[in-house]
Amino acid sequence: MTNTQRNTLVLTALLILAFFGGGWLLRTIGQKKIDTDQKITIVANQIASIEQQLSQIGDLKRQLEIHKQLIAHQSKIIFLEDTPTITYRYLLKMMAWMKRNVIFDFALKSSGTDANLWNQYVINGRASYTNLLPLVQSIEYQRALLTLDELSIAADNVADSDTVSFSAVFRTHYSPTGIDPEMVKPKSYSPTPLRYQPFRIRVYDVIPPREIDPDLLRIESSVLIGLSPSRIFVRDERGIIRILSVGDPVALGYLDRIDLVGETAVFKINYYGLYEDKTLTLKKN
Repeated sequence: MTNTQRNTLVLTALLILAFFGGGWLLRTIGQKKIDTDQKITIVANQIASIEQQLSQIGDLKRQLEIHKQLIAHQSKIIFLEDTPTITYRYLLKMMAWMKRNVIFDFALKSSGTDANLWNQYVINGRASYTNLLPLVQSIEYQRALLTLDELSIAADNVADSDTVSFSAVFRTHYSPTGIDPEMVKPKSYSPTPLRYQPFRIRVYDVIPPREIDPDLLRIESSVLIGLSPSRIFVRDERGIIRILSVGDPVALGYLDRIDLVGETAVFKINYYGLYEDKTLTLKKN
């Protein structure tokens, strides 16, 4: 075999190898391109899905905030967590809502188990009963789930005093499914009306000191000098003649009725906490 033939054979073999190698390489590149295009499509779809979710995050946050606000305005809610600091701040917030001020000592007494989460607190102090009653009602009626376990109230020893001593034990309940205590909103409710102070002395052994209008007639030092069906004529301690009709006020009371037959004027006077009949009889010359 001549050199020319040998070279031709080698070139032919190389050409065949190059042809088949090129075809294989092209097929491999084509398949990789197809795989890459598929991956790009998948990634593009994932990006589009993520972008759609991101665009909804704002709406989801707003919906979540609205949901939390609705929960905060429910009739009764339970705290997400509780500590003495959280409950003490809540008590201060309640007093701000009811526009009252009660000074008290505050302490943690005991705590519940993992199955029933609660903290028990005790508060002690002295306050006006008109301030204490709204605080106790707020503990029971406001939104947070606080339950009153014990309440004791003792009247002050000072006569005619509004101040009482008190001790209250209550529980703050909380749960992992509760809401943030800072989100609790005030609740409107109808408080129990206080018609009188039940711990204040109302009937006395001696006449208590009182402020009396100096212009009012004092019947103890006055004299009845005349009367008619609708009026009476009275001379006071200074010699001044006063004319009174039924219902007109006098010191510590009022003129109740006129008795022409008995020639008397009957007054309702409150010396000791209850109204009593006091009578002036016509003085005859």
